[in-house]
Amino acid sequence: MLPRFQTRRTSLDGVRHYSCDGHLLPSVTAVLGETEDKSWLVAWRERIGHAEADRISSEASALGTRTHSLVENYLLEQHGHKQLSLLQEPQEGGSDLPQEDQALLGAFKPFLDEVEEVLLLEGTVWWTDQRGKGFAGSFDALLRWQGRLVVVDWKTTRKQKNRGDWGKAFCQCSAYGRAIQQRYGLEVEGGLVVSVNRGNLRRDVHQVEAEELGLYWEAFLNRLDAYERGVVIA
Repeated sequence: MLPRFQTRRTSLDGVRHYSCDGHLLPSVTAVLGETEDKSWLVAWRERIGHAEADRISSEASALGTRTHSLVENYLLEQHGHKQLSLLQEPQEGGSDLPQEDQALLGAFKPFLDEVEEVLLLEGTVWWTDQRGKGFAGSFDALLRWQGRLVVVDWKTTRKQKNRGDWGKAFCQCSAYGRAIQQRYGLEVEGGLVVSVNRGNLRRDVHQVEAEELGLYWEAFLNRLDAYERGVVIA
């Protein structure tokens, strides 16, 4: 696996930043989130009530963390890496997992078994321009799959989603890909969103190839510029 960089997370005016090699940089998610029109989120919270919205958000966050840990532990075991999950201590033996976790992992396994090499899981990288401006963040996985080097984002969903629903995730993949290239000298050849619907356990693998990843990179740079100017993009 690739070596890890030493970085430190911090909060600046309530926004997540990373301290990286003398730079204090906003996170990828902050760049996208702070420049997004959140009127839809406000309307959603008003419609279902703040208590229910908080419950759903908390449940989704906990499920996402568990899913990442399940997938990560499985990949580490399959590829002979001895280090434990960076997220939480693994359960001993798949049969001891809660039923929902076993089902989710089972849905992810066909994809995970196609992974040819694990280069990094939960890796933190950063990118800066000539002015020292840029961003940082932690990506889910850098893998070799079908002969290509790809950045992967694991997702669990409450309802079925199509490829067009993952534009923000593809923007994140493009940003991480450029940061990986700057930090490690490796060219990322694609981005993947691997999602499982927790209701019917359908697994989808949504791909973005290198050329389209370049378009998402341009979109992300526009967001980064808007973030630096304090502008919200509709």
